[in-house]
Amino acid sequence: MAVHQSDDLRLAEFDTLFTTAVRAVRHTDPALLRLELDPTGEVAAHVADLMMWAVSRSAYLTFSLTATSSELWLDITVPPARVDVLHALAARATAAITA
Repeated sequence: MAVHQSDDLRLAEFDTLFTTAVRAVRHTDPALLRLELDPTGEVAAHVADLMMWAVSRSAYLTFSLTATSSELWLDITVPPARVDVLHALAARATAAITA
């Protein structure tokens, strides 16, 4: 699939999310990446929008957004054959929050 300019902009939104809303990155299971996010409605809505865009582009990514009164978590899973994608996302998110 060709990447279009609008796709590039959406991908940049993930980088912005990593920089502005990710509090912690947990990647203890090769097929699961868990991101702790700022627990606001605005972040949750933005993440839900990004999730819908991402699943429309990839059949193997699975997202789960979990909210409590004080926490917001985004879990991203992939099949074992695609763990390289999660490793790349984890590295990108970790670099963004430590920059």
